[in-house]
Amino acid sequence: MRFSPDGLKLAVGAHDQRVYVLDCRTYSRSFVLKGHSSFITALDFCADSRYLQSNSGAYEMLYWDASTGKRVASASKMRDTPW
Repeated sequence: MRFSPDGLKLAVGAHDQRVYVLDCRTYSRSFVLKGHSSFITALDFCADSRYLQSNSGAYEMLYWDASTGKRVASASKMRDTPW
């Protein structure tokens, strides 16, 4: 479980291989992020809260756009992102 640095989102990793992103203002679910093949082990937002990274028990690291819920296709785009 991880709050975004701006305090507006909460990401929750689950054993169902999904990440749930909640809106802290309305207490509602914003997105369900699907793409991992194993349970979620770690979550982190970047410093400006725009992106989320998630790790799984299968040692996968995926990146997500925290405002749209879309997966970032290329990890190289995240290279210079401050976490």
